[in-house]
Amino acid sequence: MILHVAFFSLLSLSATQLDCPPNIESEVAGSDLKIWRETLISGVLEGLHTDVRRTIQRCFPRELPSCLQDLVEYNRMVEQNLRVNQPRLDCKNKILPSVDALPPEFIHRQGDEKFLRFPKNLETIAKEKGWKTALYKTRSSGGFDGSPLLYLAVIPGTQNNGMIDHYLQISPTEDKSPTGSDDPTVKARDDNPHIGRANLTIISVDRSKNPPVGQLKMLKQYDENRNYAWNNDIRADCYECHTVPLKALSPVGFGQLNAPEIAMSKAEQENIRAINEMMNIPNLSWGTCEQNGKMTPLGPRLDSHPIGWAPKGSITRKKEFIENCVKNTDRSTQYWAAASNYNKQFKTAPNFPQNVDRDKIAKAMNCIECHDNTKRGYLHAGIEAKEITFKVLVDRSMPLGFDSMNVDERMVLLTCLNMEKRELLSQQAWRKSGEWMRRRFCEDFQIKEAISEIKAQGGNR
Repeated sequence: MILHVAFFSLLSLSATQLDCPPNIESEVAGSDLKIWRETLISGVLEGLHTDVRRTIQRCFPRELPSCLQDLVEYNRMVEQNLRVNQPRLDCKNKILPSVDALPPEFIHRQGDEKFLRFPKNLETIAKEKGWKTALYKTRSSGGFDGSPLLYLAVIPGTQNNGMIDHYLQISPTEDKSPTGSDDPTVKARDDNPHIGRANLTIISVDRSKNPPVGQLKMLKQYDENRNYAWNNDIRADCYECHTVPLKALSPVGFGQLNAPEIAMSKAEQENIRAINEMMNIPNLSWGTCEQNGKMTPLGPRLDSHPIGWAPKGSITRKKEFIENCVKNTDRSTQYWAAASNYNKQFKTAPNFPQNVDRDKIAKAMNCIECHDNTKRGYLHAGIEAKEITFKVLVDRSMPLGFDSMNVDERMVLLTCLNMEKRELLSQQAWRKSGEWMRRRFCEDFQIKEAISEIKAQGGNR
């Protein structure tokens, strides 16, 4: 069989005359769709948003191939100028529509009003219900109340056939004579960890969606009786710290330790690992907000430059660039989280830089391999640098597969990622690449679906 592959010009696209993908009854149809997608991507990058939309609607009026979904969503966002310009939104498509969707143990009635509060016997209730809880001292930025203590309740499998999970968190006030910042022992004031400070946060995750969606809600304390008033807002500004709605816990004493930090007990560590595993949901996203008949994407813009990405053959992954990173690495790095008072200083070893493997650094810079907005969220350009420092240098959970990296190599890696970001941002390399529209494979598109679509609407082929 002779395979005829069409190459299309932007001129034909601008006139909305782009042919639909060729109707070829073979296993290479997905490859042809991939070629066709490249023309559409070029049209999007050239600003031909209306023509791209009309072409896709003409060729696929009913069912959209999965590998075109990112392109269509981005094109729609730009064409309709969909932007989130406020930190709180009242979305129609709430995962958690009302206080009554939560377990009654968290609901407190006061007259005709309903409030949320952490029950005093939460640990006992959690064991009976199969929930997870964690009362711990954070070494990161923590919650929003300036306390090093966090109390988390994980309520899995609620609404929608057990596909919705809720994560509720408060910040108890620390005891007047607290344990040190390196001691994982929790001492809440008056031994009342269930009494939080100003904020109660709720992250609700709907795993029935494709991709799964998470939303964050923040409730304010109503009175001194630990009651939190309900509101209908969804927070839209959390992606500066959270690439995705759920963020792994990193308590004092967990995992990698920084001297003189004291380790948690084995049981406590196993509990934290279990919760982190529950929160590791592939493809989890911030989803969209339905307002005034429009679906506005939440989270960072797809064309926001991701840290740890470089075009093929980039100089930023070459030996000369890495060597320049080594020369520009400070010999000392300070990490301090104000809420937890977790304060650590990292210094290079006496044999620096001889102990730095340059090839290892170049390989470790490829954050996009995991943080591709599919397996994990983009480390977008707007994320706080402190968050990257924490994961790479402080708790050393990243990059995956590089457990053998020494502290000096991690300090150089952070320098390289920052220098690469500045270099490629100045070139607008990510913006010009259109890579965020190529995340999905076209080869998974079934030829029967393509043929039925094309025949159904009598498209060109």
